[in-house]
Amino acid sequence: MKENTLKTFLISVVISLLLMYNLKAQTTYTYSGNGNWLQSSNWSPSYPGTTIAAGDIAVLNGDVLITSALAINGTLVISNNTTTSIDYFFTISGVLNNEGNLMFLDGAIVNNQSTAVINNSSVIINDSQIDNYGVINNNVTGIFDSKGFNNRTIGIINNEGVIDIYGSLNNYGEINNFGNLINFGDAGIKNFEGVLTNNGTIEDSRILLNYATLINNGFLDNASSNDYGGSLANYGTFTNNGILDNVGSTNDGGGVLFSNGILNGVNTIHSADFINYGVLSPGNSSGTYIFDDSFSNFSSVDYSATVQIELEGILNYDKVEVANTATLDGILEVNLLSDFEPNLGDTFTILTASLVSGTFSTLNLPQGYLWDVIYTPTAVMIQVNGFLEIVESQLSNFKLFPNPANNYFTVKLIDGQMLKQINVYSNIGALVFTGLDKTIETSNFSSGIYFVEVHTTKGKTVKKLILE
Repeated sequence: MKENTLKTFLISVVISLLLMYNLKAQTTYTYSGNGNWLQSSNWSPSYPGTTIAAGDIAVLNGDVLITSALAINGTLVISNNTTTSIDYFFTISGVLNNEGNLMFLDGAIVNNQSTAVINNSSVIINDSQIDNYGVINNNVTGIFDSKGFNNRTIGIINNEGVIDIYGSLNNYGEINNFGNLINFGDAGIKNFEGVLTNNGTIEDSRILLNYATLINNGFLDNASSNDYGGSLANYGTFTNNGILDNVGSTNDGGGVLFSNGILNGVNTIHSADFINYGVLSPGNSSGTYIFDDSFSNFSSVDYSATVQIELEGILNYDKVEVANTATLDGILEVNLLSDFEPNLGDTFTILTASLVSGTFSTLNLPQGYLWDVIYTPTAVMIQVNGFLEIVESQLSNFKLFPNPANNYFTVKLIDGQMLKQINVYSNIGALVFTGLDKTIETSNFSSGIYFVEVHTTKGKTVKKLILE
């Protein structure tokens, strides 16, 4: 009997202790009014001290100034329409949810530990130094203005809102940008050992240094919104799968720059070799892009790089200037802008280099003209040497099949006509076949649009042919 009574007593004591622990672990402290964190009369149900224990929650419903060391092991919530100013040591190992205005003043030292999570849905202004070993989520509505920022090896920054860097951002960990990352700080953004992945927009108007891995899947604007100009220096691996708009300087100082996306702009410097797997489009409309070293336009089974040239006038058109060797392959695409109509004999020097190696394998040139593409040891030029007016006939003097075609097509005459000649023109007006064969092999033709011109005893008819 006594043994059972003792067991019952011990069980009741354990249950009581567990209940007391759970009650303590779930305490929510609320700060009302304006004042200093240390002002205990503003707290309810009691003053939590300068350490928010794991499991506890502190809610700030007023404007609060923090001038003593504070440790957040639990959860700190900064409410909407309030301002919290921190001017001393601030350590987070729990969770900080900011829905108001959070200001790290000049005297603050912020340590976001490995277990910590900062969720920002409003405004954070950092005039101090943040060391991030945890996770910072800047949400879609979040604005994060930062003077000093160290994202450590295990640190993660996820941005869906706006981050303004007006001092420095040193990355050793992981940064995933889906929003706007704006760099106008004197020290700029330095990617030392981490991975910086851009799926949104990076606006670089000062300094962006990459020593590790930089991946652009979005829009990287290396330009100038002020008098300083953007500077992108790559000493690691920079892979461009999106758009790199370079109006500043790009220095590949011993690094590798692969572009599977779009590189455009009117730049000042682009040093070291550049390998294009995507699209090179000089200018924003027409302009000149300068490579201070070598340029390769790469073509393979998986990639067919394109150089896009726009012609707006006899003196106003895109150019590529290469200081060393230009190795050519892939596609040359030329478009006319602003209703420009070139004249017979007009010549456009679209690329210069100390040495031109290779040729473009595919030409997409404006229709209605006969073009010559001229390669010299140091330049590539296109010239108008005639005009071609091909109007597809609506008459049915012959049948064309298969269409689309792959390796061959056949011309079948109708109404008892006699064949005199068949001519096949490319979409730029180049004559690629002439003869009397009614079945024409096309395995050596490039894919695209062609025009089949059939001369018979009843006249001439033109039809469009698509080769796949």
